[in-house]
Order: sequence, then C-alpha cells, then structure tokens
Amino acid sequence: MSTKYLNSWMLVFCYIAFFVGALYLRWNVTNDTVIFAPIRADAADYVHYAYNMRRHHIYSRELVEGEARDPLPDALRTPGYPIFLALFLSGSKTLEQQLDRLDMAIKVQAILGALTVVIWMYLIVRVFSLGTGLLAGVLLAINPHLINVGIYLLSESLFIFQLSLFFLVLHRYLVNDAYRWMIVATVLLALASLTRPSALYFIVPLLILLFCRKSSGLSVRQLAGCLLVFVMLTGSWTLRNVIVLGKTSDETLQANFLQHGMYPNFTYQGQADTYGYPYRTDPLSSEIQGNTSKVVQAISQRFQAEPWEHLKWYLIDKPRYLFSWALVQGSDEIFIYSPWASPFVDNKVFLVLRAISKGAHPVMTLLALLGCCLAFWRLYRDRQSPDVFFTFVCALFILYFVALHVVGAPFPRYGIPLRPIVFLLAMSVMAQSVSWLKAHRSNNAATQKRLADQ
Repeated sequence: MSTKYLNSWMLVFCYIAFFVGALYLRWNVTNDTVIFAPIRADAADYVHYAYNMRRHHIYSRELVEGEARDPLPDALRTPGYPIFLALFLSGSKTLEQQLDRLDMAIKVQAILGALTVVIWMYLIVRVFSLGTGLLAGVLLAINPHLINVGIYLLSESLFIFQLSLFFLVLHRYLVNDAYRWMIVATVLLALASLTRPSALYFIVPLLILLFCRKSSGLSVRQLAGCLLVFVMLTGSWTLRNVIVLGKTSDETLQANFLQHGMYPNFTYQGQADTYGYPYRTDPLSSEIQGNTSKVVQAISQRFQAEPWEHLKWYLIDKPRYLFSWALVQGSDEIFIYSPWASPFVDNKVFLVLRAISKGAHPVMTLLALLGCCLAFWRLYRDRQSPDVFFTFVCALFILYFVALHVVGAPFPRYGIPLRPIVFLLAMSVMAQSVSWLKAHRSNNAATQKRLADQ
C-alpha cells in the first residue's frame, strides 16, 4: 500500500472519528437539555409557519386551531427554515398532537452540526495543513454556541450548515474551475439566503470578485447564468409576496433590525436594567416600530444629538458585540432560551469543554482579525492560488457580515454562524506563522552552512 493511499485512509478515519465525536457531544446535549418554553418568540413563528404550510397550505405565523377560518398569510420571515420544519410535521393532526415530531427535527440538527464540523475540518486541512485542521476540528466540535444552536427550533443551525456547504462547493469550484460547481454554490447561497436574509447580498461582491479573477475568472455569460439562478430562487419568494400580499416583503423585520441596533451598548440612555431590550423602555418605540423610514429618522436625530457616542457605537462597539462570547439577549452566556437543565451547566466534562472554548474564543477572534488582513496580503502576492483566493472570500464574507450588522443589530447570536469561518481565518495565521518560522530556520541553516564552507 502506497504512503499516499495510506494517508488518504488515515484522513478519512480522522473525519469519521471527528464526526462521531461531534455527534456524540451534540446528541448528549440534545437529550439532556430541557428548555423552558422552547416554542416561543422566533421559534413559535417558525413552528407555526411550518404547521400552517402542512395543515392549511398557507404561509402564515398565525395559529388558528379551533377557529372556523384559515390563518392570514404574511411574509415576516423567509421560508427556508419553516420548510425544513414542515418536513417533520403532518397536516392531519393538531400541532399539540405532533410536538414530538419536532424532537426529530432537533436530532437532525445535531447531525447537521456534526457534519458542519467535518466540512470545515476538511476545508482547513485542504487549504492549510493537517495540524491546523485537527485543532480547528476540536474547537468546532466542543464549541458550546455551535452545539446549543441545534437544540432550538431556530434557523441558525440550518443556516450554518447551508453556509458550510456553500463554502465547500465554492472551494471545489476554485480548485477544479468547473462551472457546474459554481452553479451549485450559487444555489446553496440562495437557499441560505432564504433561511437567513443576511446572506442575500453577498452574491454581488462574490460574483464581481470571481469575474475579476485573473486567468480563470467567470465569463460574462457564466456570471449572468449564476445571477439568473440566484435571482430565480430568491425571487420566487418575492414573487409569492407580490401575488399573495401585494407587496415585495414585510418591512417589519428590517425596521426592527435597524431599531434594535440603534441603542449604544444595548441600553436605553445607559440604564443597566434595560440591557438587551432597550426598545421596550424607549417611549418612541410605539411610534417608530415596524416603520423603516421613521427608524432611520430617529437614528439620524440621535446621531445629531450625540455624534461621538453613536459613532463609537456603530464603528467600534457593534463589531465587538457581534463577536463577543456572551449572548446579549441569551441566558448564562451560551443559551438563547433559558434551560431548566443542560450538561453545560452541571456536567463536569461539558463544563471543562465550555471553559476551554471560552478561553480560546478571544484568541481565535483576534487571530481571525489578523487573518483577514493576511488574506488581503496573500491575495496581493499570489492571485492564482485557489486556496489563497478561497481564504480571501472567507475574509470578505466576514467583512460583509460585519458591515451588515454595523448598520443593524449586532447581537452576538447573529455572529454564531461566523464561528467556523473565524476559526479558518485564525488557522491561516497559525499556518502562515509556521511557514515563516520554517523558512527563517532554513535560511539560518543555509547561512551557517555557507559561513562554515568559507
């Protein structure tokens, strides 16, 4: 058996082992965590959408069981995650009669979470080295935020998996330069955008970047094909809204996204007891809530009244919050909805894993920031390498996501989907540092040999 063949099988064994390990952790957390009122707020919306699609064939978050009418259609949330949940529900029973089916959805999310670990481990091994891939695999597998998003009926778990598939296929395209892979990547990005609209506009810088890529960039025809596929998929949601509701979208979510991000340090006038929910105290909320133009006007007025405070909030504090460890609107730093019980609260092994992740978090975040700078520098030095270009796209996605949430609400929960990309960029710094160290040692050895020969 050749060394290359043996190494390939060893890598496959590593991927399988990491998948099993990551799934074991997620399965334990899924089985041993009890969430207080798990179907509420955002989760209730998603569940009701899924149920109404199966029961009434109407996309609505209104629950009307027992009433002699159909729910009223709406467009508050995009349909990606509700469609996923609808796969586990039946239209022949009441929602209460089939809540146990949603447990199956959560178990599937645990599997998707474990697959996400393997996808990013594979990418980091391919782009950098086995050592950095193994380290990233461990950190991804044990990360409490990435584990816990799978225990909720919220869109983050599916969105992270869809993004992971997108980057996996994008890397495949960059390596093989086969247009069909770019079409698949476009489809995956469109599906991710229908799950979380925050990914929607990334298609623009991505296609521009790929079009401008030297030697193997997209042709005008190929670029148009990708754009057409993306618009057809995402535009189907817009078309439905126009036909059913007479408007392209519901501006409520956009207005709330802007409003929830306009309070410095997530407090109303610095009052500590309003932390996380300042809009509930703000007397202006009843007037501007759900109205984008009024929210923008209120933000403008507050900038004029306190320009330096708001400038610091938008340019410095918002990015910091987006990557912070503690979830502003969550519970006990790592929970979105409060748990009655969780291994991350009372299990010694999981408490150790939580402590390791928390300690590594600021280091990985700082290294990822350096990794973004490194990605630009490496692209300037080598524009032909697929791996260099891929790393740059990852850095660009981080910057795009930060810019988007600087405009709106930078809740740390929204930054959880970035965690695998953060680790990849952090590993790029480690890999480059090792490469530079090896080159330095090699140069020193060559210099010493020349001096000895003289």
